[in-house]
Amino acid sequence: MQESEETCEVVRSQKGKDKLNVHGYLMVKEKNVGNKYYWCCEFRRSKKCNGCATTLLIKNLHYLQDMSEHKHLPDASRVEVVKAITEIKKRASQSKEKPVQLIQNYMATLSEDVKPFLPSHNALRKTVVRSRKTVQLPQPQHALDFDLPPTLFGPEENSRILPLVYTLMTNKSEESYRRFFNGLITFAQQIGIQLNPKWIITDFERAAINASCCEFPNVVNKGCFFHLCQSGWRKVQKSADQIQDAFDTLM
Repeated sequence: MQESEETCEVVRSQKGKDKLNVHGYLMVKEKNVGNKYYWCCEFRRSKKCNGCATTLLIKNLHYLQDMSEHKHLPDASRVEVVKAITEIKKRASQSKEKPVQLIQNYMATLSEDVKPFLPSHNALRKTVVRSRKTVQLPQPQHALDFDLPPTLFGPEENSRILPLVYTLMTNKSEESYRRFFNGLITFAQQIGIQLNPKWIITDFERAAINASCCEFPNVVNKGCFFHLCQSGWRKVQKSADQIQDAFDTLM
């Protein structure tokens, strides 16, 4: 066993747990007794490595007391790769950047020595998506979960009223849109209004277009230019991902 007074860097793993960088080896915490910490090699099970280390925690710093040899060589890129993936997940949870843009912006800050050892572009993109799903707020289950304002009848001036109907939908399926239009027609009939629109403006969702044409057979369906631009931009980004994935496969 070796003894030294050097400090060891704490590295946050992809799963949010602390690992210790000891001479290029990543160690996981086994236990602690007071401020004395016992660590074992992260590959103890997969590679049957019995490498271990002991540190003293003093003022939030881990001082290496002793360590044993490992059954494998240290991976110089391993620590930096773990740091990079952890940082990508952190940025994903804190920003609204598109996955492609977020990854490209962060990759520009990395050393060229680390990039070849990172997961594929597609794998990193999936990491961003999964990270954001874990921090999303749970979906409300009841109307009581919302702060609903009192009924609005119109403005205090000009006596002009623009009738609007808002609906909260659990998904964007054609069946859900048809249920919405049916409910709207039924409500209108109850207050003495016969809905017979000449045209309906929607975004470019096939489910919404099909449902509106089914419930209002004579309607002229028009698409929104704003949503057309959004749809085109999503297609460009999707194609960029596919091109990058194909490039990663070839490389």
